[in-house]
Amino acid sequence: MPNNTKRRFDDEFKRRAVRISYSSERSIKEVAAS
Repeated sequence: MPNNTKRRFDDEFKRRAVRISYSSERSIKEVAAS
């Protein structure tokens, strides 16, 4: 099973989580928990 799609999803998810944490001034842990 190729991991290309999962890898891309993980990278996109991380980028989105960081952007959300910056815009809402919440910690990455809080964003990941929600």
